[in-house]
Amino acid sequence: MKTSFRSLLALSLSLVAHVAAAQHSLVRPTTVAQLRQQAAAPAAARRGSSTTVLRPGLVVSYAYNDSTRTWVRPKKTVFRYDAAGRTIQQTESDSATNRSRNQTFTTYNAAGQVTERRLQEDLGSGAGWENANRTLTTYNAAGLVTETLNQYNFLGGLGAGWENENRELSTYDSRNELIERRQEKFQSIPRTWRATEGTRYLNTYNAGNFITEQVVQVYRSATAAYADSARILSTRAATGEWTEAIAQEPNGSGGWRNQERTTNAVWFNYAQQQLASADVQDWDGAQWQTAGRLRGTFTATSSDEIYEEFVSGRYVNSARQFVSYDAYANLLNALFADWNGAAWVSIIEVRNQYAYNPDQSLRRSIASVDFGGSGLQLAQLANYSNYQAIVLASRAALAAGIVQAYPNPSPDGRFTLLLSAPAATGEICVFDALGRQVARDAWAGAPRANYALSLTGQPAGLYTVRVQTAAGRITQRVCIR
Repeated sequence: MKTSFRSLLALSLSLVAHVAAAQHSLVRPTTVAQLRQQAAAPAAARRGSSTTVLRPGLVVSYAYNDSTRTWVRPKKTVFRYDAAGRTIQQTESDSATNRSRNQTFTTYNAAGQVTERRLQEDLGSGAGWENANRTLTTYNAAGLVTETLNQYNFLGGLGAGWENENRELSTYDSRNELIERRQEKFQSIPRTWRATEGTRYLNTYNAGNFITEQVVQVYRSATAAYADSARILSTRAATGEWTEAIAQEPNGSGGWRNQERTTNAVWFNYAQQQLASADVQDWDGAQWQTAGRLRGTFTATSSDEIYEEFVSGRYVNSARQFVSYDAYANLLNALFADWNGAAWVSIIEVRNQYAYNPDQSLRRSIASVDFGGSGLQLAQLANYSNYQAIVLASRAALAAGIVQAYPNPSPDGRFTLLLSAPAATGEICVFDALGRQVARDAWAGAPRANYALSLTGQPAGLYTVRVQTAAGRITQRVCIR
């Protein structure tokens, strides 16, 4: 396997070291990794299907001890929320002794974006809570992060003794495409910021405003300057999706040398960055040689992506990523595996089990992890309780995209919708997981009137119901089993 694939795999695996893993990119060529945008997975415990949303007030979690085969290190986390159902405080303590450990406060701006996270600790000295560190985040007018600043408290107590520690700065062009991301560390003597790492992107656009060339430069601390690291050349369709991409490296004399090409790209869903197939080639100094191919299979609740190497005139399995979710968009399984010649061998696998309350709120989750194909081992248990019913303000309810739908999931594609927004007329559209419209009708009922939605001709999977009213657009995800 090529180094680029292995390094990308290691990067992906670092993201699933957490029990609740996020969706990330497959082991894939430099070209694909550079062009793909990653999306985060849904939060696990936050449930809500109306203008009144449910949030857990208490989570008690445990780690599993393999030697004693018991659940140990109980941790109790108490949550507080604002009027929009967002976490504003979470306090951790030992569930057995009730001794406080730490608490985190979160602040949001008018757009609902996090602007501050502040951590306080109880060191057990009798002094009570003391500020430990905080992260401040700023955004531009487009809502993109421009600065993430980390500070620590050097005075102790709850005073304002904040000292800069490090920060990450992001700069965008007029199209809101990232052109630089730089990490800096604050030094006390002299008191100034010093760049430690950074990446710069020099973008070239076609007439459709899609990137067709991107030069990647990396900051070198030894020279305090950026140096060319890679160049990506991409061929784009009129609608923006790339069909071919070439990765190049500096040739040492001011030019570029071909390295890797991904071609014949076929997309299952470009908006979701789901690549159905593509061929991978290496440059041998004179021409392109077949190196492998990518294959992806996708459903509404899963993705299975495989890279095959071209060896001795045939394709053989090499690396695999499989991710699946349940009907409530919570992660069920994340598998990263290598092929040993006969079967897939897990490098890391995370598998979750969930139990739900009758109102569809999460009651319990159990996570198991497998490292290196040694078998799944219990890792973490969490119990969710003390749910709070939060009535959203009308604006927050619209922003949350809420329509009541039941039964959800539906065994036969029949749903009853209850529109809770203050609007008497509107339009209902339903879209499948690929973004295709599969149903459309007019809403003519008063608020809280029932609407019979029939998707009986549609296959099992996740669907998005969109209701457009004079008050705004509200959405709800439904599932056919």
